[in-house]
Amino acid sequence: MHLKRRGKPVNPGRGKLPAHMMTRTELCVLTGFSPSTIAALISRGVIETTGPAGIIARSSGLAFHRRYLNPSRFVVDKPGAALKKLGMKSVFTDIEHNVIVERDDFESASGISTLPTSASARSMWKAFFEIGREVAPSVIIPEEMSGHHVALVATSRKLRFMVDVGDEGFRIVKFYDAVRTSYEWKTSKRYESQIRDAFSSFQTTETRGRVEFACFCRTDGDFRTALAAIGKVIEFHRYRQPVIHRLKKD
Repeated sequence: MHLKRRGKPVNPGRGKLPAHMMTRTELCVLTGFSPSTIAALISRGVIETTGPAGIIARSSGLAFHRRYLNPSRFVVDKPGAALKKLGMKSVFTDIEHNVIVERDDFESASGISTLPTSASARSMWKAFFEIGREVAPSVIIPEEMSGHHVALVATSRKLRFMVDVGDEGFRIVKFYDAVRTSYEWKTSKRYESQIRDAFSSFQTTETRGRVEFACFCRTDGDFRTALAAIGKVIEFHRYRQPVIHRLKKD
């Protein structure tokens, strides 16, 4: 819990939505597309919204994810150059923020499997997702796997964890790098002992200017332990508003 200016506690995580709704942030995490791209797709009616607030309809967001993908996650070259080599063309070319392609066409042209297909991986992800909503409400876990390497993002969008998906289990990784993630690095040094304590169930690998915490999970108990650790670590990376002192009025 954290305190607002008036002392009212704030629950961690995002406000709960009905099951048929999805936030734009969750869809960004799921697809790898930028918020501006998602907004453009919504304005064109490609992705449907529901309710007066314009929240994404979950069925529409998941259908979009299953049909389209961001090729930058799977190619070494710039997406435009990579598609040219594959003899492919992107879709929704009037949206300039990201390159978008049909998932089936990309897999056929590249020979790349973009999503885990095994029943075991899908079953574990379902458990992982449900446990995450319970023990780590401040991390956005997409309902479906976005690929073989899935990013988990804190609701503040300032912290990222990676999950390598396998048929036998998941490898969860969080690294701090003095150059690549300088903001996170500074916070990790400020709360170093607390973060190390939270990650006590993870393996620690250290080199100069870099610390990596990793663990391998395959059971519900493993997922619960790892996600609880992630939830604790996020707390140390929250922005803390300076204390405001006010004078009593006469």
